[in-house]
Amino acid sequence: GTSNVTPTHEKELKRDMATLANAASLFTRSCDTCGEDLDNNCAHFASNALAKAGFNICNEHPAIKARCNAPKGSRQPIRAHDLRDWIATKYTAHKDRPPLGKAAFFHCLRNKDSQGHVGFIDTAGNDVDTGAGSSFGDVHTYYY
Repeated sequence: GTSNVTPTHEKELKRDMATLANAASLFTRSCDTCGEDLDNNCAHFASNALAKAGFNICNEHPAIKARCNAPKGSRQPIRAHDLRDWIATKYTAHKDRPPLGKAAFFHCLRNKDSQGHVGFIDTAGNDVDTGAGSSFGDVHTYYY
């Protein structure tokens, strides 16, 4: 059969699935585009989930300073602070976790060295990340 989905509708459908809840559900400890083993790189894995969810994370943006080595046009952010700065242009920052039923992106900062960690909160209230966040409990910001 033929599809009634035009290229314009495909873009609209992709945009509609670009939600933090969808990104959280697509999070894996890998990058689909570069295949690099960046060990425990939370930002790389979170940006991969955002890309799979339909966010235009691979587009040029002044907040993104470092990217993976995938082919041009599919290079994903690999730094937590960069990814936080990009998310902050799209969502509102909150000090509290989101209410149940609402997903969020989170950024936490370690006071001792200012290293960042990022991940998601799914709609059930679970942390979806590399698990490294337990050492980053000093400052949390939730974006939703």
